[in-house]
Amino acid sequence: MIIDFAKTKAISVNSNLYANQAEAKSASVMQVNLVKNNYTGLIFNNSFDPAKAVYNRHYNNDQSASAEFLNHMMSVKNILKKHFKKSVIEIGCGKGQFLEILEKEGFDVFGFDPTYEGHNPKVFKEFFDFETNKKETDYVLRHVLEHIPKPSDFLNRIQPKTGLVYIEVPSFEWIIENNAWYDITGEHVNYFTLESLQNLFEKIKESGFLFQGQYIYVIGDLANLKNAPNENITDLEFKGNVDFKSIFKDRKNIVVWGAAGKGITFCYQAFLNGYEPKMLIDINEKKWGLFVPGSGLEISKPSDIQKLVPEKTVVLIANKVYLNEVRNLIGDKFEFCTL
Repeated sequence: MIIDFAKTKAISVNSNLYANQAEAKSASVMQVNLVKNNYTGLIFNNSFDPAKAVYNRHYNNDQSASAEFLNHMMSVKNILKKHFKKSVIEIGCGKGQFLEILEKEGFDVFGFDPTYEGHNPKVFKEFFDFETNKKETDYVLRHVLEHIPKPSDFLNRIQPKTGLVYIEVPSFEWIIENNAWYDITGEHVNYFTLESLQNLFEKIKESGFLFQGQYIYVIGDLANLKNAPNENITDLEFKGNVDFKSIFKDRKNIVVWGAAGKGITFCYQAFLNGYEPKMLIDINEKKWGLFVPGSGLEISKPSDIQKLVPEKTVVLIANKVYLNEVRNLIGDKFEFCTL
């Protein structure tokens, strides 16, 4: 099938998790209409509805249970050490794992995120308040700016403009090159290329690709932000191609590994086309027993796969970065494939 992400021919759900299946299946559906700002190169969802992009108490994008992702965070820490001073504010710090890494490195850290669940007195369970937080510091925005309408306006609200900012977002180059339609999600309003990310600043300190090309990053000076116009947009033609019939062939048990954006989007589109994975697994124990939006699948723990017959089971890894990690965890008796 073809999934068309122009002119609202695609629908998606966010990555909230739910305590019961009925609530998960009735989750808000989001329209996706990708357009491009011809001045900045920024790609965004022109049908984005902020009222539907509300994160519930079960929203959890923490990937730190993975050794592969921990290695990625250590790489980011080393980048920051080259440029940042000792005071850091992370806006949208999630569960705070990256801030803990920075704190162990000697940084004076502060974090803001309404989904935070820990007890660090320097992490506040609230959205960042531009009016009351005006200290001279450097900033971290890891996988935040793709959720924010008009990202240039958001950055320009930070005062005083005396520090650096590290921004990390998914790479639209990688999405195109890998037919990664499952990375177009309702909760993401923006899709950046490296060039459009760099275009947020007059000058940058450093930029590049991370996490096997799936992420891009930039370090820019807040004093060098551009004022980017939001007009002059055109429809962006992007169509994802997926053959569910081939994936679910021979009525094998399809087990999807990864209950985050990629896996949730895949399961939802499969559900819309009459296919249902046998199981959805995630390594994060805080997700076990919760249900994903759209398809209503319950999230299982890794050991649950041992209940299935290996010869009749295919493990579909939602993010191919984790293929070897998953294989080492459950062994080679299952057949593996990736999105």
